[in-house]
Amino acid sequence: KIEYKPSDGEVVHIVGEPEELGHWDTSKAVRMRKLPQPYVPPVGSGRAPPEYHHWEAVMELHQDLGRFEYQYVIKGPSGERQEEGSRHKCDLTGMGGSRVKCTDSWR
Repeated sequence: KIEYKPSDGEVVHIVGEPEELGHWDTSKAVRMRKLPQPYVPPVGSGRAPPEYHHWEAVMELHQDLGRFEYQYVIKGPSGERQEEGSRHKCDLTGMGGSRVKCTDSWR
């Protein structure tokens, strides 16, 4: 899960080391789904409620993958743009079928 405010036509994808994440091939990156805005009750101040731009992808990855790295990619009308800087990391070692939720920030 990541928060990113897209421009018109942009979609967030995730790409990474394991085959399930495209093996660093952005053409095979997993498309993420933009979550609907959560309900925020009005506060009476006349201000607009805050905007949230959360994206998520749900996938099954076997714990045998162990530790792996991934990054986010924005694809849109003007091409694609991959995160800069260090890669995100996830470790599934010993999870035994448990769910792991990764929440990241765009870099």
